[in-house]
Amino acid sequence: MKSSSRSPRLLRALVAGGFSVLLLATGAAGAEERYPVRSTDDLSFSFANRISAVGNVLIPVGARLERISAEWFETNPGPPDAGSPFALAAQAVLAEADSLAADAATFCSGEDIGIPRERGATIADDDTFAADGSTTGLTNQTGAVLIVLREADDRLKAISTDWFESTPGPPDAPEQQELAAVYDGAVGIAFGAATILDQSYLPPSPCGG
Repeated sequence: MKSSSRSPRLLRALVAGGFSVLLLATGAAGAEERYPVRSTDDLSFSFANRISAVGNVLIPVGARLERISAEWFETNPGPPDAGSPFALAAQAVLAEADSLAADAATFCSGEDIGIPRERGATIADDDTFAADGSTTGLTNQTGAVLIVLREADDRLKAISTDWFESTPGPPDAPEQQELAAVYDGAVGIAFGAATILDQSYLPPSPCGG
């Protein structure tokens, strides 16, 4: 994980993450409300709009994690046992969200972030396990969050590849703004997963940090 300087962008991300942690600690309203995700990468759109679509995916994913946390702490006095399926799923979400944040910052700074694992046009998940608040259900919910984050990261990698094939240099202001939003969303999700696990989290350096 990259070291972090306290730039204004990182401070904004920390505030966003802190707000997410507050919501996680106090519980989410409508614990069984579903947060489906569906996003298609339209190659006819501008790069800024394509990146924005990745950031938009993170909004319902963050809401899912708030719901997961609220449901866990309603019936459990503390974080999950280390090595348990739920803990492993939350740890994987933390790692993937951190990786997505780092990739957004890398792309923003003008570096290609690599080839996606899969290059699919659609991110889709109907939040099937939303109503299952059992430990198994929460583990399944967390696993679904992980899959969406991986797909979002693959999408960002694909956009990065397209950008650097056509534009040999860092993205312009509109793209950087949307990459910053992806960074903030991913950092907030990572903070949420760290809160569930009762672990500290140091975000990667933001673009320009």
